[in-house]
Amino acid sequence: MAILIGAGPSSASAVTKVRFLHAVPGESEARLELSRDRGRTVQLAPVGFGEPSKFGKVAPGTVEMRLAVGAEQLAERSVQLQDGASYTVLAAPSGDGAALRVYRDGAAKPGTARWRLVHAASEIDETTIELDRKDFGRVAKESASPYRDLDPGDHELTIGPRGDGSAIVSARENFVAGTSATAYLVGSGGEPSRFVLVQDDAATPDQAPATGLGGLGGDERRMPWLAVVLAALAAAIGGSAYMCLRRTRGSGRS
Repeated sequence: MAILIGAGPSSASAVTKVRFLHAVPGESEARLELSRDRGRTVQLAPVGFGEPSKFGKVAPGTVEMRLAVGAEQLAERSVQLQDGASYTVLAAPSGDGAALRVYRDGAAKPGTARWRLVHAASEIDETTIELDRKDFGRVAKESASPYRDLDPGDHELTIGPRGDGSAIVSARENFVAGTSATAYLVGSGGEPSRFVLVQDDAATPDQAPATGLGGLGGDERRMPWLAVVLAALAAAIGGSAYMCLRRTRGSGRS
């Protein structure tokens, strides 16, 4: 029982996750390094322009971030990360160089899709966002829109319009039920402007899938722990009975 009780908090401990999206035009594969005082350095795998890295795990607190291409360091930033949160670090153009911008990823909702837009295209000013030809609002350069809910499925995203009424950027993207996602507007400086859609979070289903385990599979969030606790109790009672029997037999022989 002591082992079971001690295992609970460890399995539920939160993890801070960080990934990196390369949006600096003209730079080859770049990587992000994360470090803490007197802690180990985490290096996220290098990615090309318009590509996200996989998530890496870091200790929460003040984290030093460094953007590097080969042996050259392009940008650095110190940021406070919260325990249990997920972040996307965007390497974006800034003047003649680059800057690191940190966005906390939003949680998903079961049964619906959520999305937002982050503006990281250097040569596009504040612009109008349209979703399926309907006004979604405006987003300024270097900023993020709020998350919004929408029906799962394919939707047309549009940035613009130009002076002649045509779209600056337009793409059809698929939004999945039970996920949150961010469409990053990247490009300019020699790179065509485009959307990079990345998934931020996925929600746990409301009901557990069928397992073929009969009644035990009906509520997998509760029944397996009940079975484990009952088994542990049975083992403890059996062990106690066995020890009592040994002592009884021992005293009879004496």
